[in-house]
Amino acid sequence: MKANVAPTFELACVCRRITSWRAVCGLFREMECLIRVVQAGGLREVRVAGRLTEKQVPDLLRVCAENAGLARIDLGELVSADGVGHEALHRLRTSGVEIVNASRFIELTLDTMSRGRGE
Repeated sequence: MKANVAPTFELACVCRRITSWRAVCGLFREMECLIRVVQAGGLREVRVAGRLTEKQVPDLLRVCAENAGLARIDLGELVSADGVGHEALHRLRTSGVEIVNASRFIELTLDTMSRGRGE
């Protein structure tokens, strides 16, 4: 058991297809996106894995809203995001939530969105 790592508080799953990270959710044989809240080293963070699409954005926004002390969103296992997913991540980042471990493509997309809006 790892020190300073509390159990997952919540996870939201949307079924589609199987990959290695999807084994976390024993309720579904196939999953498109995993959204979970973890407490690690005194920080509360949301971890997003898989494909963030319009279908999962309401879950992501709800999880972030329910966790007022949220420190950051970890996108280390995010494979892709559609336009609605990028927009949600941009809104969360501009509201002050730190986004970590994003792919270079997602970082550039979010930076371009900010520059395009004069932020």
